[in-house]
Amino acid sequence: MKVYHKKNFLWGVLLLLLGLLLLAAGVGKGFTLRSAVVAALLLFLGGGILLRSLSRDLSREDRVQERDERSLLVALRARGTAFRCAQGVCFLCLVAVLLGHRALGEETAALLALAFGGMWTVMAVSELAALWYHERHS
Repeated sequence: MKVYHKKNFLWGVLLLLLGLLLLAAGVGKGFTLRSAVVAALLLFLGGGILLRSLSRDLSREDRVQERDERSLLVALRARGTAFRCAQGVCFLCLVAVLLGHRALGEETAALLALAFGGMWTVMAVSELAALWYHERHS
């Protein structure tokens, strides 16, 4: 038995382990409908990915799909949108905490404002650095 797609193999093993851990926890504490559904999904997805990583033809198909330009563009755009959303949520949380600190005067709100402000600053600086880097190297 040869592994043809190591990344998918590792993902499959990880999902199978998570599913088995969830099953073991369910046996120990009792199942809920949600945990049973999630465990079944983890086991089926992990098993499917694991089997695809062990098949030469299916692994070749997966590699072609990963390298497809359209797939790469969609992934890149999704990451960009997720980053912009995270940056916006972080800024909104910063504003809400600052308003809460002003209204209530709590010290914890000031600490939260420092944390959200730091995260937002790191996001803004990293975006500017990435823009500068890609403008310079393209």
